[in-house]
Amino acid sequence: MKKGLIVLSNGTADLEALDRYEQVIDNIDTSRYSEVIKAFASDKIIGKLKTRYNISKPNLRDGIEKLIKIGVEDITVATLFLIEGKEYEEAERLVKELREKYSNYSINITHAALIQQDKHRSYEFIDRISPIINREYEIILVAHGTSHQAQLSYYEFQKSLRDKGYENIHIGTIEGEPSFEDIVNQLKKRNIKRIVLQPFLFVVGFHGKKDLITDNPNSWKSRLIREGFEVFTSDKSLSEIQGVIDFIINSEYKKEYL
Repeated sequence: MKKGLIVLSNGTADLEALDRYEQVIDNIDTSRYSEVIKAFASDKIIGKLKTRYNISKPNLRDGIEKLIKIGVEDITVATLFLIEGKEYEEAERLVKELREKYSNYSINITHAALIQQDKHRSYEFIDRISPIINREYEIILVAHGTSHQAQLSYYEFQKSLRDKGYENIHIGTIEGEPSFEDIVNQLKKRNIKRIVLQPFLFVVGFHGKKDLITDNPNSWKSRLIREGFEVFTSDKSLSEIQGVIDFIINSEYKKEYL
């Protein structure tokens, strides 16, 4: 039986970030798959790449149907999402739809990095992100954020970090909660002066750079400096951590369907 893999991320129209992401994915051990497709969840980003740079990227439906067309019978969709929010649910709905349409094919989707009320998975993910966390510095991990109920995953992950002894790691979000103000209040209560700002994103594209680590006056970096903090920044993405990619892509921990 031919096996196929679709690596699904939101994607980016930032060519430098796209190149870094592509290199990482190309270096993954995918030897057990006969076909590998890199798909983007955001049609908006797909459109920007095509319009601006004449670069074509498939969405999830295109990727699955292409694999089916060439006779791949066992398809795994590996989701490079931090939480199981809106984007994840849209991908899951499409997988369910195509499972019914192509009932002779096996089409599965992996879980996101974090699963609500799953401490074991959170603990394992903490071990996987070891290259960007330590106990020496105060570190802010900033995710995209959402209004979806899956935002509870951020709070659960924060608690898991505390369980593992990481009192110095703080989870924030660009959109939603925990907010910038929440993080600043935490830091000031502990009289922290120096922090490391780390994107908690699978791809650090235009949006992530501008909102977090550039000198844009509205970025987290600039706002933290105005609040009196000494700020060090990192642009390393989650997709550039080998342990994280292995955790999702080579995991057997797939969504179960009846």
